[in-house]
Amino acid sequence: MPRSVNSIDLAKYSFSIQGDVLIHKTIERSKALSTFANIPPAITGMGAGEASHYCARELGKFGHTPNHGIKSQEQNRM
Repeated sequence: MPRSVNSIDLAKYSFSIQGDVLIHKTIERSKALSTFANIPPAITGMGAGEASHYCARELGKFGHTPNHGIKSQEQNRM
């Protein structure tokens, strides 16, 4: 069975975790790790910012496969 893919924007205070379906409409940053602990492991994409390395390590502990090298097109042109 293929793993689902989620994405998260770590630069915001409140955000939505998006996957095959919208998992949570709005979630605060402080509750992000506990939310990921309660959902099935998935491939999780996130931006390549300062918080992404910490978040990637923590998500790996819950069985998720983090992909924290996603950059915007504007960053790729630099």
